[in-house]
Amino acid sequence: MFYYSLLILFLTTFAVYDVQHKRVPDLALVCFLPFVLLSLFINDGADSGYPLFTWMLPALGAIFGGGILLSAAMITNGGIGGGDIKLAAMLGFVYGPYGILLALFFSVPLAFLFGLYERKYTGNRFFSLPFVPFLAIGCYAVTILKLYQ
Repeated sequence: MFYYSLLILFLTTFAVYDVQHKRVPDLALVCFLPFVLLSLFINDGADSGYPLFTWMLPALGAIFGGGILLSAAMITNGGIGGGDIKLAAMLGFVYGPYGILLALFFSVPLAFLFGLYERKYTGNRFFSLPFVPFLAIGCYAVTILKLYQ
């Protein structure tokens, strides 16, 4: 519970910074990395008795989280920033493949709807939408589901 409370605190900090500055600093992500690696000892896979499974699901989550946003960035010609991609990969490592897919399932439609709202009411056709707050909302939902299932 304490680990996930700290994770929510870190995500909120990243989200606020992204809203204010429209970027995710690499130094902050490097400092976040040891906390992410700590998830290996906290999540269920660490007690499975199979060392391969301890790394396999988090690595698959990182591939899914980073890979999906990297694909979106390539399709949209840079519509997703590099910091968002790196943070999603790190969160995929924490939540695993199913958790990060569920977090993206929550966050992408929210970002899309907010983008439509922004476009309609401001009239601005080209605008920069910080994605980390939406990713954080998706991770909040997954954390609540994970803790209270």
